[in-house]
Amino acid sequence: LTDTFKAVISKLVSLSQKAIEESNLSQQQAEQLLLKTLGLENWQATPALNYERKSSEVFAAGRLDAEHFQEKYIQLRRKLKEHKSGFLKLGEICSNPINGVEIREYTEEGTPYLRVGDLQNFDLNIDSVVRISKQDSEKVDKVTLDVGDVLVSRSGSLAVTGVVEAEWVDSVISSHLIRVRLENENFNPYYIAAFLAWMPGKMQIQQWSNGGVQPEINQPSLKEIIIPMIDMNEQLTIKKIILQARQDRMRAKELLEAAKRAVEIAIEDSEAAALAYLQLFLQDETP
Repeated sequence: LTDTFKAVISKLVSLSQKAIEESNLSQQQAEQLLLKTLGLENWQATPALNYERKSSEVFAAGRLDAEHFQEKYIQLRRKLKEHKSGFLKLGEICSNPINGVEIREYTEEGTPYLRVGDLQNFDLNIDSVVRISKQDSEKVDKVTLDVGDVLVSRSGSLAVTGVVEAEWVDSVISSHLIRVRLENENFNPYYIAAFLAWMPGKMQIQQWSNGGVQPEINQPSLKEIIIPMIDMNEQLTIKKIILQARQDRMRAKELLEAAKRAVEIAIEDSEAAALAYLQLFLQDETP
């Protein structure tokens, strides 16, 4: 291949890398905005070597493990409850979180079966999704999906979340995911998903989880998560930045796949044909 052609391929790869960097930056901006809005931008819990709890607190939580009552968790919940616009528990936003179903046999074709590992950056990694038979999917009648449902990991990797888009609604979710369907119009799904995935929600999920090697959180415990009420404009700004990050990731993948395909065309046909193919991908990009 000529140096000219190699330079074009190098440019595509560089543009792909740049798009990934921009995506990561947007994701960080969204997280920083959420923390700033909650007054947690520079918040850190005060370390405590020991702590005491009232028996009434222990019985109310239904927990006897010291981990649940660590001072950092108590301080965080106190801080969240002080938010100027108030707060609700997740159980007041979604009264009936529902677990997915366990299916172990996959097929080449059929209904998409979503697992925790398929959720990345509040999005679905379509390349990793497996499928189940139509017969198995028809047995599932309790866990339907609607646009705007929030999916939350129940075990293993905690605080992994995603927001259901239109192309997901015919899917089935695994037993390691919980469906959270919002019942309060004052909360946007992307705000809820981001809150649960990032520090203020993740710490609470860790607090309410149980198990050692395989930590998990159940539905009643998930309903105890405290979520401050913030202005809808701020929620939509967080959503907008998250979606921009998603668009940048998609563009990065598209550019890298185009570079790979162009090399194949150049080898199989000619560099001229490969360059003609690449015009579509380069016309909207700056050097």
